[in-house]
Order: sequence, then C-alpha cells, then structure tokens
Amino acid sequence: MTTKVAIIPGNGGGDVEDCNWYPWVRDQLDGLPGVKTQLQNMPILGYFDRPWEWKKIKENAGFIVQFGSTDDHAVPFKEQQEVASQLGSELKKYSDRGHFLQFEFPEVIEVIREKLS
Repeated sequence: MTTKVAIIPGNGGGDVEDCNWYPWVRDQLDGLPGVKTQLQNMPILGYFDRPWEWKKIKENAGFIVQFGSTDDHAVPFKEQQEVASQLGSELKKYSDRGHFLQFEFPEVIEVIREKLS
C-alpha cells in the first residue's frame, strides 16, 4: 500500500512544478519506499478572504508541521503562530529563512521521514 504525501503550497504565486523547493522535495520523497508525492497549485493570491475552517483542516491531515521564519517578508510570524495555535500543529521556527524561497529544503524530508517511520 502506498503512503501518499501531499505538499500544498501556500502562496498561490505560480505553477508549483516550477516553484522554489517543491519539485526538489517531490523528487526526494518519491525516492522513499511507499511514498508518492502530489504537488498541487493553490488558488490565486487573496483566497484567504473567508474564515478558516480549523476543524476540517485538522481532520483532513494525519499530522501538520509548519515551517516559519521570523524574518518572513510575506507572512508575519505572529500570523504563523496563530495558525499553529489554531491547528495544534508543530511549528518549526527559524529566524533567517525569510519566505523559504530556496531550491532545496532538506528539513521537510527529515520531518516527513520521522513522521512516516
């Protein structure tokens, strides 16, 4: 049986197949036994204009881990903390990663390996 891992970008800023670290993470995860990764585009920017459905989000995930940086230029860290609080998620806090616009993201692989073992 295949374990499916979905990586859903939160920016809605373009095709995820060509965006930052997402393709790199997909390729890394698909190399793990029993893992199939799906990349999915988000709606256009501004889609967070309705109330969050925290309960549904929690029910739809086996686990939630967030990566946030205090120097993110797009999402204030206070907002990231609020989301983590509402979801009861594990928030990995950084102070030097901005909006995570790098092309590789090994910490995601480490967390998913840990959670799936």
